[in-house]
Parts: sequence; structure tokens; C-alpha cells
Amino acid sequence: MDKLREHISLKEVICPCGKCAPIINNDFLDRVEDARLMASVPFHFTSFFRCNQYNKKIGGASNSPHPMGIACDIATAGDRVIARKIFDAAVLMKFQGIELCTQHIHLDDMKRGYKVTWPGVSK
Repeated sequence: MDKLREHISLKEVICPCGKCAPIINNDFLDRVEDARLMASVPFHFTSFFRCNQYNKKIGGASNSPHPMGIACDIATAGDRVIARKIFDAAVLMKFQGIELCTQHIHLDDMKRGYKVTWPGVSK
């Protein structure tokens, strides 16, 4: 398994389509790794990089940061304690976007001119 960071492997980052090379943003990966260390819980990624075709296929937003390599979704399995630890670490790491969903937390670094935290509307 090719490690990109201590707790992030290439397998976790690649697009589920299996046909394209991921865009890897090193600053974003470093901050996700630091958030994981801060949270002291494993991060189980449900989505990281997605190519535009795959993003469209699954109904992702047309301006999604996933195809830019600056977004990830981390499973929480509905565990509020785990979700809170990930959320707190994400705030400290100053991610631009934090979406709180029932089963996962979305983190991104999309430049909006402001930081945003919103209740989940994702699947």
C-alpha cells in the first residue's frame, strides 16, 4: 500500500472510477493528516478525489471541490463522539468548508472568501 502520509494511503485517495490519476494537493493532505492526529480517532474516508465524470455520475455538485483534490468525506457511522472529535480538529486546522452529515463529515478547502460550516444535505 503506497502511503501518502502516515495515515493516508494512495488507495484511499484515488477516484472510485479506477480510470484516472488523482489530483493530490499536498497542503490539503498535510492538514487532513494533522486533523487525524489531533482528533485521535481513525479516519475512514468514504470519498476523496473524484474525477469530473465520476462526480457527475454520482450526483456531486457541479462546483464540487472533490475533483480539485481539496475535499474528503470521513465516515462517522452516526457516532456523535467521533463526529465531534473530527469536527473540533477540522475547525482548529481551519478547513474552509465543514459539512456535518448523519454518517460522515465533509472537509474542503474551496476558496469562498469565507469559512463555512453547514448541516449536512449530502447523502
